[in-house]
Amino acid sequence: MRSSLLLVLVMMVLATMSEAASIRSEAESLLADKEGGYPYRCLAFRTVGYGFCRERTNHWGSPYGTGDYKLYRNIWSKYQCANLCFYTHGCTGYEYDERSHRHTCEVHTGRVGAYKPKYGVVCYEAYQTYNHNNCYYPVWAKSKNAGSEDSEELTAENSEEPKAEDIDDSGSSSEESFDKN
Repeated sequence: MRSSLLLVLVMMVLATMSEAASIRSEAESLLADKEGGYPYRCLAFRTVGYGFCRERTNHWGSPYGTGDYKLYRNIWSKYQCANLCFYTHGCTGYEYDERSHRHTCEVHTGRVGAYKPKYGVVCYEAYQTYNHNNCYYPVWAKSKNAGSEDSEELTAENSEEPKAEDIDDSGSSSEESFDKN
């Protein structure tokens, strides 16, 4: 009698543990979906090259394909451009043109895998990482390498979050303009 009661008690505990494990697994899965991975991944940027962003290279090694992007004018820093990418759903990278007559930012939502060389223009690829030292944190972060213009990983310092009305979600190759602050 005692052994059967003990067996029932053990089975109840095991069933409860199994239920708890199932709930925990489901919670971890939901967390992974919401934050991009478990432990959570974050968005980071790496330099593709100094020039215009392109989708890929052909079999001769020449870059081609501009892909889908939104064009923003009067962007006065690569950090402001990075913020636009950060706040754009599906951003795969961005291109910042710092030439004095341009100051434009292209936020790409298509593939970014190559670049076409051009002085004064830099192409960055967005990627997900578990390495939180490389994470991009807009507006509020202070990076150990924020002062380094040639750093491989880009992190913002003292940059501004774009306002919702400044971002156009109407399709590829759209234009927006920002006033210099």
